[in-house]
Amino acid sequence: MKRSHHPARTPAAFLALAALLLASCGESEPEFAPARGGTSSSTTTDSGTADAPAPRTTQPTRSEPSPTPTTSDGRIPDAPERDFVAEAGSRSTLGRTRDSALDLRNDLQGGQETSPLAITTPDEEWVQVANVRWDMPDGWRIAVPQDDNVVAEMAVPSTAYGSGQILFTRTESNPRRVIADWSTYVLDNVGNPADAETEDMTVADRDVTLATLRGTYLEGAREKPYYAVNLLIVDLTDGTYAVGTYIANESNYDENRAKWLEFVNSMRVR
Repeated sequence: MKRSHHPARTPAAFLALAALLLASCGESEPEFAPARGGTSSSTTTDSGTADAPAPRTTQPTRSEPSPTPTTSDGRIPDAPERDFVAEAGSRSTLGRTRDSALDLRNDLQGGQETSPLAITTPDEEWVQVANVRWDMPDGWRIAVPQDDNVVAEMAVPSTAYGSGQILFTRTESNPRRVIADWSTYVLDNVGNPADAETEDMTVADRDVTLATLRGTYLEGAREKPYYAVNLLIVDLTDGTYAVGTYIANESNYDENRAKWLEFVNSMRVR
C-alpha cells in the first residue's frame, strides 16, 4: 500500500511553519498583576479586542501648602482634594477568599468598614480641614473619602478589634449641636440617647471640644453594640467648625486612645 506524503513533516515546511508562528506572536511581554506604581499589560475581551495598556502611575507627591487663602465672605476654604490611588484588591481566588475571611472576622469582632486605603508616602500622612492640620500617628492610614461631605478620612487599625474610621467634615453647627445630633445615633443600654463625656481644651490657640459617646451605634438599619463615637470639634474662628468623628468598636478606641490624644495635640494652624 502506498503511504501518503505529509508535507508538514519535511524540514522546509517545518521551518516555514515555525517562522509563521513567530511572526504572528511577536514579542509580547508576560501579563502580571499591577503593583503599586506599576503597569499592567493589555487584556483581551470576549469580543477579541485588546484594551489599551493602563497608564503608569507614580507615588503622589505633596508640595508645601501656600499661605491660606480666603473666600469672598472671609471664610477659609477646605484643603484642595488630594490625589489618591486606591490599593488594588486581590486578584487570585486564594487572595479573594482570604480578604473575604478577614472582612467577616472584622465584622464579627465589631470592625467598622472603611473606604479603600490610599497609597501615600510617610510625609503625606496628614489631615487638613480649612487651615488646621494634624499629623498621623504611626500605623494609621489615609483612606479615600466616599462621601462628598467628607473632607478627609483615616483608617485606625487594632490588634484584634477590627478597624475604625475617622471622618473629617466642616459644619456651621456649634459643638453642643454636633454632640446632640450624634447622641441620637448612639444609644445607652436602655435605648435612650447616650450621654457624652466632654472636655474643653485649647490647642494651637483654637478652642477644641472632645466628646465620647459609648453604647449601641446605629448604622442605618444595623445595630452595633459596644461602640464608641469620639468627636473632635475645632472652632475655625470664621463661623464654622472642623469635626473629626472617630467611629469604632470601643475596644479599638481604648487601644488607640493614647494615639487619638496624640493626634489631637498635633494640631497646628497653617
